[in-house]
Amino acid sequence: MRLVGAGLLVYATMLALVALLSRWRVFDRAPAWLVGFGIALFGLGASVLVMWLLNSRGSSPWGRRTAAEHLAELERLGLLESEPITDDPDMIQPRKFPCTEFTVRRHRTERYAIDILCGGRALEPEAVGPPFSKKAWAAKQVPEDGEIIASAGYDELKRTHAAGPGP
Repeated sequence: MRLVGAGLLVYATMLALVALLSRWRVFDRAPAWLVGFGIALFGLGASVLVMWLLNSRGSSPWGRRTAAEHLAELERLGLLESEPITDDPDMIQPRKFPCTEFTVRRHRTERYAIDILCGGRALEPEAVGPPFSKKAWAAKQVPEDGEIIASAGYDELKRTHAAGPGP
């Protein structure tokens, strides 16, 4: 969304420049190559200014950070939140997830999942459910990301969601 806003800001700035140059009748008096070069130079300057204004201090203006650098920065700023979830099956599998214990790390303010830290023993999948139907989405019967479902037990949820698309 920031990218769209930045683009609109540069575009509006360029429109304002062209309107101003037209009002001053620069297009009638100056050579076309000079006007074109000036507008291009102004557009480049506006783009750099918008990048400087819209990027937080200490971040790369080009957004060239590795996932590990991004994670470390969020950790340093205190923007990660962990949600521990535990279970206790007896099966041990070579894969890491799903597992008996894991921690979902989320961005504290924007709420998207950043990382899943796996612990405990891996679980063998018991069922694969189909995607939620459009009717289930429309009826708001799809749980929110990170929502804890306390109204139904595991067996009931497995039976309901493995049976097929919802209402």
